[in-house]
Amino acid sequence: MMLDPFRLRVTGFSTAQGTTIGILTETKIDKTASFNADLKYAMDDGRLEGTAQLAGFDMTVIQPYLDRYTRMDLLEGLLTADLALTLLADGGFAANGTIQVDKLRTVDKAGQEDFVKWARLRAEGFSYDGRTAELRIKRLAMRSPYARVIIAKDETINVVEIMTPANPAPAYQPTVQVATEQGPPPQETKIRIDTVAMEDASLNFADFWIQPNYRVSIEQLNGNIIGLSSEETSRATLDLKGKVDRYAPATISGTMNLLSAALYTDINLKFAGVDLTSVTPYSGRFAGYEIDKGKLSIDVTYHVENRALDAKQKFEIDQL
Repeated sequence: MMLDPFRLRVTGFSTAQGTTIGILTETKIDKTASFNADLKYAMDDGRLEGTAQLAGFDMTVIQPYLDRYTRMDLLEGLLTADLALTLLADGGFAANGTIQVDKLRTVDKAGQEDFVKWARLRAEGFSYDGRTAELRIKRLAMRSPYARVIIAKDETINVVEIMTPANPAPAYQPTVQVATEQGPPPQETKIRIDTVAMEDASLNFADFWIQPNYRVSIEQLNGNIIGLSSEETSRATLDLKGKVDRYAPATISGTMNLLSAALYTDINLKFAGVDLTSVTPYSGRFAGYEIDKGKLSIDVTYHVENRALDAKQKFEIDQL
């Protein structure tokens, strides 16, 4: 990583008691990203606090971190942040503000196919406290997000497999070990996201459990996920509405926990009036014949708990 040009200005330096030093810095990172900081350093207690702005930072440099915790490659992504920072002499760190990631694209390592991508993700009301290992986001706004979800022949789900590291990573250690009367210091980051708002999302869903293979493209998805948390027993609610193949109405609803180690989903997908010519594989699997016209309504529930999948499917055919 190259910092050029790098400018640093220090003001108010003194050895007198109670002195606070001003620190201003400005730099370019690898000729594209920019970083600016306006900080105050207290000589008495070693407290450093102030504001920092980062723009256009190439996120692909975090790939080694992703390799420890996932099975995906980050091909693109630009990070922008505007944060208020606090760094204590004992190493305690806190930050709050806004973080934004533009033009992100990830692929799975095995097939190098698109996994998750989006045009923009903006975290509003972001706060992190390293002393208690707590991270909270009040609102996560996503513009044109895309995800690929695949159910394999053995009923495993690609999301679970990709988000499981090939070699388990060690537990996260917070910046400062803080003990409480109730027990030992926390070992893993507690995450809470109050609201995820999706605009013009799309989902590529494939079910290889049913043969022959079936894929469906769900577009123009809009809606919210409320109450995401890393607490193992927590359940976030999902409510999205969109279109299948651009015309047939679709809804995705249910409960989930995507942030804890014990992945849980209880998701219902409903498609109404889907052109049967685009879902002939399902007809062949369940009815034993090919078709050339008609409408199909699908009501499917996928329940994932303890890495086990339970699926319930209901099909209604009209105008055959």
